[in-house]
Amino acid sequence: MLLQIDEIYLEAPSNIRLEQWLNTDMESGMSQFKFQLLDEPEMGTYTIVMKKGEADVRTTFVVEEYGEYSTAAGQAVGQLCDN
Repeated sequence: MLLQIDEIYLEAPSNIRLEQWLNTDMESGMSQFKFQLLDEPEMGTYTIVMKKGEADVRTTFVVEEYGEYSTAAGQAVGQLCDN
């Protein structure tokens, strides 16, 4: 099943949009994106936003000292597929 997402973007903790992807096709609700953080990235909570029509799904991950992080991005994609 092919799902088209209108817009996906990544925001830094300071609310600056770092990267965006438009009109992205996701086969079976899956896709892979890469974004290289700086050597010394801004610490804090980053937000991934996915938009399809009126639906707006957000998920976050945290960048902390020593490169530790956590994410729930897979759950967000599942929410979009349900809409």
